[in-house]
Amino acid sequence: MIKVLLFSFTLFLQLSLLADTLIIAHRGASKQAPENTLPAFELAWKQGADAIEADFRMTKDGHVVCIHDANTKKTADKNLIIAKSTLSELKKLDFGLFKGKQFKGTRIPTIEEVFASIPKGKKIFIEIKSGPETVQPLLKAIKQSSLQPEQIAIIGFKEKILLDIKKHAPHIYTSWLCSLKKDKRGKMKPSLESIMKTIKACQIDGFSSSYNQLNQEIIQTLQKQGTDCHVWTINDTRHAKKFVAWKINSITTDLPEKIKVVLAQDSKD
Repeated sequence: MIKVLLFSFTLFLQLSLLADTLIIAHRGASKQAPENTLPAFELAWKQGADAIEADFRMTKDGHVVCIHDANTKKTADKNLIIAKSTLSELKKLDFGLFKGKQFKGTRIPTIEEVFASIPKGKKIFIEIKSGPETVQPLLKAIKQSSLQPEQIAIIGFKEKILLDIKKHAPHIYTSWLCSLKKDKRGKMKPSLESIMKTIKACQIDGFSSSYNQLNQEIIQTLQKQGTDCHVWTINDTRHAKKFVAWKINSITTDLPEKIKVVLAQDSKD
């Protein structure tokens, strides 16, 4: 009986640990479907993702559309610059064919269309790729959507834009994307002290970086001061397991189903 109780308690702790780590689909299930499109997001939900990460830019006529690059060269059948194109012009392009014939005819989604596709209880991490001019249209779209505040996180590399978000909508969660690097002497840049100062100055809720430099010390130090920690982009299950053990708040991946299945299985073993 004692062994059974101990096993049950251990399993409970393992499942609790996994439940605390969100699995975020990077641009949707982007290994199997065209990135930043509705098919990619729909597949991510089918695969059990807790959230999607999506990139957004402003069009020439003031619409917020879902795309990573400043132009359409990589993902569409014609190369247009987002900031110099209207929504109508962009909607004529095929954003699915590059990934396979089954996705032919896929169109670039607006932020409103992406919001409408998010199921109840799921989340979206909105990465702002363009400048501060995106803030007001983005906040307007959020206000007009049916999403609850807890379903939304706004992320980006430009910390001042995140501060602008907080000034206009303090209830919205923000997370700072920051590429950690080491100099020739092996010192981390930016330093942990510098990171903490930026987080405080810009009222940031979370910190996110790539897996190759983010370590347990940074995660624990930031979490102790009330800052969530997120990691990207992990497609290797070994790395995923390590960060779950370090109690990371979320893992962003191109393969949400693979990561979810392996972590769930690992928690049972």
